[in-house]
Amino acid sequence: MTSYLSEQQITQFDQQGFLLIPGAIDRAQVLEMTEGFARVEQSIVKQHGAGHIESDILFDQSITPLSLGRINQLYRYMPNVVLALLRNNAILGAVEALCGDGALPVYESLLYKHLGSSYDVIWHQDMLHPRDSRIVTCGLYLDDASVDEGALQVIPGSQHQPQRFSQAGDAADFDQRAVPLSVSAGDLLIHDVMVLHDSLPLQAQQQRRTLYMEFRSLAHLQNNPRYPSAWVEQRQQLMSMAQQDKLIDAEVLYRHEPRVEPANYGMADIEQSG
Repeated sequence: MTSYLSEQQITQFDQQGFLLIPGAIDRAQVLEMTEGFARVEQSIVKQHGAGHIESDILFDQSITPLSLGRINQLYRYMPNVVLALLRNNAILGAVEALCGDGALPVYESLLYKHLGSSYDVIWHQDMLHPRDSRIVTCGLYLDDASVDEGALQVIPGSQHQPQRFSQAGDAADFDQRAVPLSVSAGDLLIHDVMVLHDSLPLQAQQQRRTLYMEFRSLAHLQNNPRYPSAWVEQRQQLMSMAQQDKLIDAEVLYRHEPRVEPANYGMADIEQSG
């Protein structure tokens, strides 16, 4: 595939740790997705009220009425959306330009931020690794995220090494140095998994939904003991089926779960994961 990104964009990503791709999907696609997710949300909340608990569903318990906080293993709930995004030219093109041909998604989830929620997204690095290849988090925004409405903010250049910090002692300094990233619904915001970032609470906007996928190179996953070969093969099949617009059995897709590396929230003992 011809590189979707320019050399300047790739250099910017490597230097600053993030890259914005405006209009990865258009407004009509955003509307179609949000309407579909609304139906799924209603079904999940109804089932939860009937006592049906799913381990991949997290609720925001800090607000009323009960609201979704995160849907993990998103393919179980919206397989056609996940497949469509995995063959989206903007997403796939940017990912392969950064991670190489054959890059694979490690997870797919939908994150919710609600007005009045006490659940904060505090400063962190998504994971730590030896930095022998790029590992990226792709955030596809289904709602606008302005600076005044708790947009993601990052510390440019912080991705080059593990960060030792204290939430209590360093957060104020980070807030002073942070660069807020205002985005619109349909935009794709890609960040290095080791760039320091957080987001502030909503001020007036009722909610924000962001669809997240993390991508890694095939070589990295094949050489990482946390990721079984059977899991890698299922992820390769997922990408193949996405190109053919064919469904894969969710139970098969999620049968072999990897040991995903933990995030770094400033703990004193830092261990890089291979």
